[in-house]
Amino acid sequence: MKNKSNQFELFEHLCNGTMTAEQKSELESLLLEDEEARQMYIDYMDVHLAMIEKSKMSTVESPPHPSGRPQLQSRIDSLFSDTAPLISAIPISAPPTTKPTVFGVPISPIAWVPILSLLLAVGVVIGAAIGTSSFWSSLQVAGITNTTNGRATNEGTLIKNGAVDATANDPLYVAQVVRVTSDVTWSNKSAKPDFLLRARRGDRLDIVSGLVELEYYSGAKMILRGPCTYVLTGAKSGRLESGQITGDVKGGDFFITTPTARVMDLGTEFGVSVSDFHLTDVCVFDGEVQVVSEFSGASTDQTSASMSLTEGMSVRVQRDGKIDRAPVVDTQQFTRKFPDSLSSQVDQLSLVDLFSAASKDRFRLAGVIAPDTGLADQSPWLKDRGPGHRSSVEYLATGWHPYVDGVFIPDPSGVETQVDTSGNRVNLPESMGRTWGPVWSRRKFSGDKAFSGLGGYEDFWGTSTLEFVVDRLNRCQTGMIGIHSSVGVTFDLAAVRKEFVGVPKQLRLIVSNLDNSAVKSPEWSALHRFSADFFVFVDGKPKARRLDFQKADGEMEINVPLDQGDRFLSFASSDAMGRDGFDHVVIIDPVLLLE
Repeated sequence: MKNKSNQFELFEHLCNGTMTAEQKSELESLLLEDEEARQMYIDYMDVHLAMIEKSKMSTVESPPHPSGRPQLQSRIDSLFSDTAPLISAIPISAPPTTKPTVFGVPISPIAWVPILSLLLAVGVVIGAAIGTSSFWSSLQVAGITNTTNGRATNEGTLIKNGAVDATANDPLYVAQVVRVTSDVTWSNKSAKPDFLLRARRGDRLDIVSGLVELEYYSGAKMILRGPCTYVLTGAKSGRLESGQITGDVKGGDFFITTPTARVMDLGTEFGVSVSDFHLTDVCVFDGEVQVVSEFSGASTDQTSASMSLTEGMSVRVQRDGKIDRAPVVDTQQFTRKFPDSLSSQVDQLSLVDLFSAASKDRFRLAGVIAPDTGLADQSPWLKDRGPGHRSSVEYLATGWHPYVDGVFIPDPSGVETQVDTSGNRVNLPESMGRTWGPVWSRRKFSGDKAFSGLGGYEDFWGTSTLEFVVDRLNRCQTGMIGIHSSVGVTFDLAAVRKEFVGVPKQLRLIVSNLDNSAVKSPEWSALHRFSADFFVFVDGKPKARRLDFQKADGEMEINVPLDQGDRFLSFASSDAMGRDGFDHVVIIDPVLLLE
């Protein structure tokens, strides 16, 4: 390899925008001839892309790329066109307040244009040298940053081995752990989970044993069987580094990559496994997938570069990238049906289960609904102070949910607040007309200690309440629903009676305020009273209430008789005394006793 000091001198000229035509030619020759130099270039691109994000470079509106790639990559793709401009389509916004650096070298804002122009030009050279497919694979590796505690630290473009799906504009959370078996064990290398088990793009799930079911918000479902290492690379993509997964992707348009292959789903149920020797097995149980060798660009046998699989077919991709069309693949290694169970007993039904339902007969470990939109909440809660306030809105029906009729944030006056889709209205106390964060549920499950072993959860209410929530959850029978104040949620009892054997005859729950003001802000707590109200309505009629209660007031059990004709069951809270700080209202072990 060329003398490193001379190489860094070339990079210094590159950073400063002072590279001559001779130096540019020298750098291009170096990258053509030296693999280590090319890797240095890829590392440079990694840093450069991160700085583009930090410098808030804007992009030009353009039609979506057919493969779902980010606009920046689409522009790089266009460089392979003879008529494409290098950099004119990338305007620069206001420069950052601090001067960025590359490899410790300060860069002026003026230098960005020639730097990116040359980087992209050199990319074309590398593409010609090592093959377009391999070049993109290398560039995609450069797009993902190092991980910390199982999670990618870069909030910009996340690209890995062809799974080009996530950009900084995508939702931070892309999937949720919806079910686990009681024997699940996690490696300490695995990503620390969100309290509601939501997974972020870049999260690494490292399972030692047991089964984990992952559901993408885009609709794809994955069953991971330990030992298994799986990385969520985007809203519609993932990378299997080892172990086995079974996927069910009804809508198609999903990527799974492995060390040797890329599996492009066209709407199907499939299985993928990666052995300790990086052999990739792909089986199709229903539908169709396309299997592409990650080494196809360099393969001399073009017939083995890719293959379409339909129901009943399987292939093995060898370490050298060759696709074996007649392998001996053990299809029994893939778990196609996840063992399901409700936390309720035969004579009762948990409202935590109902709130967490994904469909009429499919129940997650956690559920979350944004009360200001009525949709499943994918908003990041990892702000400086938590998930933020949600202001009052009219009643929002949740027709997508099998058992929840709707949610609402009462008007500050509280007068004539609608509580269900039939139009029933109630009068609530005056409030600030806002709540904190979403309405959520968390089931207690036998594998909970495994999650705790990952280093604890991240706080989400923003005031260090989580330790109190987790402690109480561990002592629950079925689980908890969190509603803070002031907010409401309504269940459809008619839908419950339709789907389950037995008629609800009684509601039983415990209500508590996990106010932690005395711990978080003792001086402020001594000057103010932080309390909440809680109400239960059936078809708009008041059935139970607890007024002006704090954590110090302890827990209160509530029992409400139900009739066979009752349709809607509503919970509502308000910020008693006109303050909404520290009003962390939780409904503990809410169940419907069945007749």
